[in-house]
Amino acid sequence: MRAFLDSSAIIIGLAIEKSNSAKILDLLFNNKIDAAISEKVLKEVKKYFREKRSRNYAYMIELLLRKNCKIVYNYEVKEKMAELKGKIKDKDLEQLAVVKKHNLKNLVGFDRDFENFTEYIPPKQFIRKLNLEAYETEY
Repeated sequence: MRAFLDSSAIIIGLAIEKSNSAKILDLLFNNKIDAAISEKVLKEVKKYFREKRSRNYAYMIELLLRKNCKIVYNYEVKEKMAELKGKIKDKDLEQLAVVKKHNLKNLVGFDRDFENFTEYIPPKQFIRKLNLEAYETEY
């Protein structure tokens, strides 16, 4: 199964052990799913952990994501971003452009701004889609 992971799913998955997002990361790190992230998601995750933990911890997380995810850079989706401009908030435009350009069926995250797009799926629903037992929380 292929999915786009939004920064919310990654941050929650790394910060909260008993979460559906953590289950998704376990699947990713054990090569059970393939994931793509945008350059912006990588930067958001690094910034979060640099501020909450340390620069070294953020660097370790960056290496982990680079090893396990396909990173899609901003310049690769510029045209798609221009097409989608105005359909979603600018802060989420790059993520949606990656999903649309690469025809990804699952945009996994915890962000209501994506709710109007068929690809959006919260972590709990994604886990259930994989026929796995989910935690009660949505994230």
